[in-house]
Amino acid sequence: MGASTYSVIAKGVTVVGANTMIYLRPAATATLHIARCWISQGAAAAASEQNAVALFTQPKASPTLVAATPFQHGGSGDSASSLTGATTGAAGTAGINASAEGTGTIIYGPTDGFNNLNGWNWVATPDERIILAASSASGFGLMLVTVPTAKTLWYAGITWHEYG
Repeated sequence: MGASTYSVIAKGVTVVGANTMIYLRPAATATLHIARCWISQGAAAAASEQNAVALFTQPKASPTLVAATPFQHGGSGDSASSLTGATTGAAGTAGINASAEGTGTIIYGPTDGFNNLNGWNWVATPDERIILAASSASGFGLMLVTVPTAKTLWYAGITWHEYG
């Protein structure tokens, strides 16, 4: 069976500090292949500032989130994502802009840096592809590791291919 492509996007959110911007946890019915992650700050920043970002898995307690429904790429023939918007980080859910963090292991880099005036974009090459198996006990997230000076108008997203 072919893959369908989806994204969860945080648009113009106010961050509360160093926090999870996007979090996904696979459902029992689908495997997720992470294709792209991005983050940027959209306000007219008064100054250039370096920020740290991380991609991570979270095999223990999940963050407390704002529910976010996955955006479906492609035509009307694609089915809806196996993920639904929720605040809990439970299996089969997606959310944005955590107000409380869970616990987990950072798996990329462990961190990368970016300038708030430029943003950050990670596109997986085949050898770097992150795969979350169906029924995985772990979720996957994109996190601001450092507290930004400008806390308003942040944009972030994760795009994935879903098999199942």
